[in-house]
Amino acid sequence: MRWARFTIDGTTRYGIVETDRIRVVEGTPFGEHTLTDTYHALAAVKLEVPVIPPTFYCVGFNYLGHI
Repeated sequence: MRWARFTIDGTTRYGIVETDRIRVVEGTPFGEHTLTDTYHALAAVKLEVPVIPPTFYCVGFNYLGHI
């Protein structure tokens, strides 16, 4: 099973990739979810990054003298 996050008609959702189409899922892959009977052609959607982290951390080791 391959999950995807995609946008179609201005709405971003999760879905399951099935060959050349995506089956829409109500919910997220991280909690409760339900498969729907709605499908979109893979070519008709814009694939998004899989996850947007709530916090992003970065470390600059090239500035060790400032630590």
